[in-house]
Amino acid sequence: MQPRALSRESFQAYEPMARRVASEHLELLRELPLVLCAVLLREVIDFDLRFPRERTAIESRLAFLEKIPEAERNRLTKGFADLSLSSELAGEDWVRFPHKFEEDLSAHLWASKQYDTFRSVATSFAREVDRATSPQQPEVPRWVVVVLGPELRKDDYPLFRKLRPHGVFFPSVDGAGGMTEIVGELSKRASSANVPYGHWYVDGGRPENTTNKGIHRFSWEESAALRAKVLEKVESVVGSGRGGPEMLRSAMATWSPQKQISMTGDLLVDRFIVSVYGEGSGTQVFSTTFVQWATRELLRRAEPVSVVARYGPRQKQRTLNEMFSATSAEGVFDPAGSLVDADFGAYSTWINLNRLAGSDNARFIAWSQAHRQAIAIGPDCPRGTEAPGGIDVGQLLRI
Repeated sequence: MQPRALSRESFQAYEPMARRVASEHLELLRELPLVLCAVLLREVIDFDLRFPRERTAIESRLAFLEKIPEAERNRLTKGFADLSLSSELAGEDWVRFPHKFEEDLSAHLWASKQYDTFRSVATSFAREVDRATSPQQPEVPRWVVVVLGPELRKDDYPLFRKLRPHGVFFPSVDGAGGMTEIVGELSKRASSANVPYGHWYVDGGRPENTTNKGIHRFSWEESAALRAKVLEKVESVVGSGRGGPEMLRSAMATWSPQKQISMTGDLLVDRFIVSVYGEGSGTQVFSTTFVQWATRELLRRAEPVSVVARYGPRQKQRTLNEMFSATSAEGVFDPAGSLVDADFGAYSTWINLNRLAGSDNARFIAWSQAHRQAIAIGPDCPRGTEAPGGIDVGQLLRI
């Protein structure tokens, strides 16, 4: 089917909000090249399971394409129209199954040596659209705290080397009651700034108690049952021998936690955790990778104003079968390797924070409980400096 043949009835299988968005922009979708139309519908079809910031971004892109002159839109989308598609690919039901279409499109582009062309066209298109749709500034300055848990230790390891040039390094931090202080500050922010899906706490082990309903919390320990279900799904797809990573991604995109197991009682959060386990490399095996990927995806997708991410100890490197099947038995943890992972994870989180609107006013803190060291980065923190004396976590949060 070609986009010109689209009608409101084409979207009957979509969830309510996705159906509304597709129907409202029906005339635009009819005018787009097939490949671009399918790519946009891949975002729209998941609209009901997207975070508010993602929904705004999707509608902004569609509104931009609608308002520009037809000649300008044709120029912007011509590269997609010039791609050569096989009759089998063009004949797929790309409206109802855009994830499957994208999987097959990727294979076709590689086989027909058009992938580099597609990537160039898509990058140019995204750059122009992003330039024209201004990012939404945060309601309050962003605040991100990364904690390296007490079990993570590697003697003589120089922490935060990549972060130190950008802020103030604290070599002596009194950590008594530190996590209580951090979770308390997160709760205060959630109470004072009512931002939907704007305040998060991710833990790579057993999380601290949180009672503020404005905080969305999930952890490695609490998602154990969900992780087991995801691993079963991954094993069934990979074990079928019928496809690779693309098929797995498509399968996970349509796999609903609501039908399997609910962990948080919030469909958007449950769906997000499934995506962390289903799309991340190693998130199903290493708790440190789980925290790093989850934090990265939260910043990219939800664009929160508050995040606390604590790393716990991960299992040691073993054979692949052992890592996928082993439980958290005593003696399998790797505190030194976990510390290195978390140190890199803190740096990665700071990089991703800086990709968001309002990053100039954002505050970032990374703190090692075992090493009693911390780094603070923000508009009032002198770059590349070291504090001369000791400090406690409460004082650190007020810098």
